[in-house]
Amino acid sequence: MNSVVFHIDTDDSVRLSKAFFSAKNLLEAYKDDGIQIVFIANGDGVKLFTKDRENSLKDEMVNLHKKGVKFMVSQNALRETHTALDNVLEFVKIVPSGIVEMVNLSKAGYQYIKA
Repeated sequence: MNSVVFHIDTDDSVRLSKAFFSAKNLLEAYKDDGIQIVFIANGDGVKLFTKDRENSLKDEMVNLHKKGVKFMVSQNALRETHTALDNVLEFVKIVPSGIVEMVNLSKAGYQYIKA
């Protein structure tokens, strides 16, 4: 099975939108073979995955999540950006360290894509 991890480290909804477009293309291209897609946010990127964020991309995130796409944010980055844990969207997994999670996924065969 194909596996990719998208890395988000900036508070840039335009870049995230483009990454979502790429994820949708991957889901379509590999619908027969299967694909695992993970988005990991660290740095200021964690701000894009919060409940109080006025973000038109939330609906896209929910739709991608329903198709099996996983979303993760770094707890270290949440602390660094003074973002409360309970402000993270419900379907987003909080991992201790985004960079460590990316290394682990890379070891597991995930292809890295900088968003």
